[in-house]
Amino acid sequence: MLGKLFKLGSRPSQNPSGDNDSGLSNTLRPILGSISHVLGEGDLAAEDGLAMQHARSQFGTPVDIPWLQGRHDGYPLCLTMSEYWKARRADAHQMPRDDVALWTSAITFGLLEAATRMHIPETLLLARGRQDGEIVLSGSRVLQLLVRWYLRLRRSSPTAYSSDVKDAHLQHGRDIAQLLERALRSLDDECGPDSFLKRADFGHDERRDFICAVALTVVPLCAIAEKLWSAVPEVKSVAARLREDRTRPFFAVVVSACKARMQREGWCPYAVASRFSGILMDLTLMSYFASLKPSPDRNPGGHTECTHGACVWYTITDATTYLPRHVDPSCKCDYVKPPIHEVERLLSEGLVPAVIFDGRDFRVMRAADNSYVSISHVWADGMGSTTEDGLPKCIVTRIAGLVRPLLPVSGAFWMDSLCVPRRRDLRKRAIKLMAETYRNAAKVLVIDEGIRRECSVGASWVDNLLRIAISGWMRRVWTLQEGLLARELWFEFVEGAVDVEEQTGAKRKLEAPSRSDLLSPQNPWTPSVQFPVPPHGLPFYVVPLLYLRVNKATRDIAFHEVLDQLYARTTSKIEDELLAVATLLPPHIHVDALLVIAGPDFAQWRMRALFLQLREVPKGFPMSPSMPRLPMEGFRWAPRTLLRATRMSSRYGTGTCTEKGLLAEYFVARLEPPLNVRAEQNSFETEIDPRSLPGLFRLTVNVEHCVALESTASIDTLVFLEEDLISDMSVRCAAACAGTGGGHDGKEDPRRLGYVGTCLLRYAPRRVKRISVDVPVLGELNKSWVLLQ
Repeated sequence: MLGKLFKLGSRPSQNPSGDNDSGLSNTLRPILGSISHVLGEGDLAAEDGLAMQHARSQFGTPVDIPWLQGRHDGYPLCLTMSEYWKARRADAHQMPRDDVALWTSAITFGLLEAATRMHIPETLLLARGRQDGEIVLSGSRVLQLLVRWYLRLRRSSPTAYSSDVKDAHLQHGRDIAQLLERALRSLDDECGPDSFLKRADFGHDERRDFICAVALTVVPLCAIAEKLWSAVPEVKSVAARLREDRTRPFFAVVVSACKARMQREGWCPYAVASRFSGILMDLTLMSYFASLKPSPDRNPGGHTECTHGACVWYTITDATTYLPRHVDPSCKCDYVKPPIHEVERLLSEGLVPAVIFDGRDFRVMRAADNSYVSISHVWADGMGSTTEDGLPKCIVTRIAGLVRPLLPVSGAFWMDSLCVPRRRDLRKRAIKLMAETYRNAAKVLVIDEGIRRECSVGASWVDNLLRIAISGWMRRVWTLQEGLLARELWFEFVEGAVDVEEQTGAKRKLEAPSRSDLLSPQNPWTPSVQFPVPPHGLPFYVVPLLYLRVNKATRDIAFHEVLDQLYARTTSKIEDELLAVATLLPPHIHVDALLVIAGPDFAQWRMRALFLQLREVPKGFPMSPSMPRLPMEGFRWAPRTLLRATRMSSRYGTGTCTEKGLLAEYFVARLEPPLNVRAEQNSFETEIDPRSLPGLFRLTVNVEHCVALESTASIDTLVFLEEDLISDMSVRCAAACAGTGGGHDGKEDPRRLGYVGTCLLRYAPRRVKRISVDVPVLGELNKSWVLLQ
């Protein structure tokens, strides 16, 4: 069975037994390596070297795999994993746990030997684990081996050799692509109901962590192969799918395992659930992120009471009991505050106030008269207040000390805790001036507890960006406009205020070097602790706000970009959602008309009104998972909040929002016989048979976030964003009911469909046990105008 799983196409022309390498030319040997060569300690990169720092963030960070005493040493070198399996299967026991041991050995040692074409003895990669007597396959040593192999092949580039050698090099890449494709499919199969791990009675969490560890051993090889064989289409295809297809079964398992690992280390469950998998697009960086330690927390209880749905520490539920925190817990200094009448006077005149603190007293000035710094922070870090109450003197002194080097002449700054009064009418006026306040500031300074403790100009900028990405400041709705509207955006690091965009070179138009590897003499960049990757290769995308600032002028921001920025942000007051992003919405939106909507469920009615004003909305909304929907006729497809809209929502263009529903062009297919879903079901799973493809698809329907069903609903139509179903990829779609809705597919007379829920369609190999006996048939996909209600 496993032999079939690992069976590859044509194998390399070299002798697979490894007994001799007489067929290798002298020029081929330094490129591909002698297949009789046995690797040793000298073939590992230095664990703490700069090359390994580069590799962890560029190729991935493997973790240790429990070693189950699989058979490896003592056999000839095998250039395919099917050969590896056959050579050892005859000598192996037939118990389920022995199958797991052999599978582990084949997809690690077997894969690495077949890819590098060199013998790898067990002693090179096995090490003692954390527990007494435990033996593990060391993730660090796997990466050390791959890095040295990568550098050796880079140093011996085949471009200078004959055409035969070049052809052999390209064939090597194609062979590795086949190896990787089979290994990744094997990982997908291990996530199914008929896996080796399941038959060996591994528990759920144990299976999850084991599959994750194995997958993170395969990921670096895939990333390195893409670097070495960028001209080989098969390699590029495998690497692209690994990055882009986030619906693969093993991908979800790796994400789940990394989340669990981070929570065990003390990370906030909500931060991990919302920011971690939401912003990271590939397993390479995800594995590196999961290896970082959380910031020490000022909250004595840490995040023990937080959940995947909310961070207790960053959610202020009762403003009446809130108190600012002194810089030092032992400090008992008095509160200081600016003259309230001067702040009120300026706000009454429609002007923005700013303050200067000389160590004893405040001076209030009109912000427009001098340069000033706007302070951006979250109240959960203990600096929230109002003008009437002020702040502890120690906090104000610290802030003034941060501002003074930025503006030595004036030292003026604006901060909501000092410049926004409690008085209702003036508070509303100050909030309306908020965009002007941040847009006109000379600099915006972000003060975040986690960032200032963990980020340093002396640390890796990959680490710094990841720390910013998961910070409390990045999670809140109000800080979005504060960061986007800033002329200059500074962050408080360990050393003080830092212009991240300047330090990383993001402000300058960097011309990417022709080669970004470590050894290229043409590349002016050399690896360092701060820059383990070239500046142009820093993962700005993990901090969407910085990515947008670097790549686009904020005043031209489009609605779909607002959605990207809002994803997974939170607010303590749901009514603040539209208010906090009002200045970022398209200019034709009448925000005041939205904010006057009051009464029961006013937030939902505001959202409905916003979509009607927008008119053109992302047509991917109905397919986006985990989004609560509006419980209104004609709007059951629409999200209740913009804070849960995933990036796939806006990837496929727009449809027209009308009072009767969402009008857009989709690809639809009938499902016969229809599926019935009961009111008490949140989700269900079944198999369907697509007429256009061999094999079956597994369909998961989720109605948890949709309107509660009165009794049952019938699903007779699936709605897709793309025309093609690919047998080895998963796609998201929407479940709908055509019923007797009518329509003739044209724009003037669209097909009317009742929205039921979101779906995930995954390829199910024939060998997997069927879930149901009667398998519905999915008809052909036809392009059609649809009115989704």
